[in-house]
Amino acid sequence: MEIKSLVLGSMHTNCHIISNSHGGAVIIDPGDDPETISNYINSAKLQPEMILLTHGHFDHVMAVSDLQHEYDIPALAHEEDRFLI
Repeated sequence: MEIKSLVLGSMHTNCHIISNSHGGAVIIDPGDDPETISNYINSAKLQPEMILLTHGHFDHVMAVSDLQHEYDIPALAHEEDRFLI
């Protein structure tokens, strides 16, 4: 397992990409910079399987839609944060 941490956007949000030896990956808190995330994923030849959100604050979720469309993956968050998203 490998963990790549990226500090993204004007709010300096911590995004983590956890991948396994088969290239499967999970994106945690993608922040507001989908291009940087996609560049890393594509250069590392990873296949994202989902996006996990630790909470629904705007600085953690702004790249979700772009990444969902690019990789056709679900985004998961706690039910109580739905109103924030």
